Amino acid sequence: TFGLAHTVQFTVTNYASDVFLEIPITKEAVGNTSSQTFNFVVEEGTWSNGVWNKTKDKNGGRITVKNDEVTEGKIVLDFKSTDEGSFYYKISEDKGTGDFIYDETFYIVKVDLVDSGNGEKTAQVVQVLKNGKDEVVASLALPFVNQKVTYLTVDKTVVNSTNPSDVGGSFTFEVTIVDANEETV
Repeated sequence: TFGLAHTVQFTVTNYASDVFLEIPITKEAVGNTSSQTFNFVVEEGTWSNGVWNKTKDKNGGRITVKNDEVTEGKIVLDFKSTDEGSFYYKISEDKGTGDFIYDETFYIVKVDLVDSGNGEKTAQVVQVLKNGKDEVVASLALPFVNQKVTYLTVDKTVVNSTNPSDVGGSFTFEVTIVDANEETV
């Protein structure tokens, strides 16, 4: 609280975005049996000769996946109409905690701001590199897949043996994993 003899000045600057671009993503959590939320990281930066240099963080996104269904979402990038040129973004999944093996994939996305011919600008994805190497189709959703960690406990029981090495010795076993169609995975 200030008394009447004090003057306080504020400068408010609004960042008005008027150009938006939606980048579709998909999320799958293989083996998930509940509702789980996953977060994504979006960085703006430069991409040159295979080297990423982050200049700032952008708003990421989040997707909630129910069971192990593939879920669609989007990352929304915003620009001012006075922005010009090409912009590079690195999109990856935030490595959360819990019983998941998180997808290590990242995508380098090149976005160009172009004049649409009537004085207005549009943003276009012109290149997408998976893990900074393999070019993928820019119009497709960026997929991220996690695997639910499953634990297996094995107990050894020796029957009808009096040999001490049988009881405390090592043993081998084979595990076969099958899917819902009883196909070996």
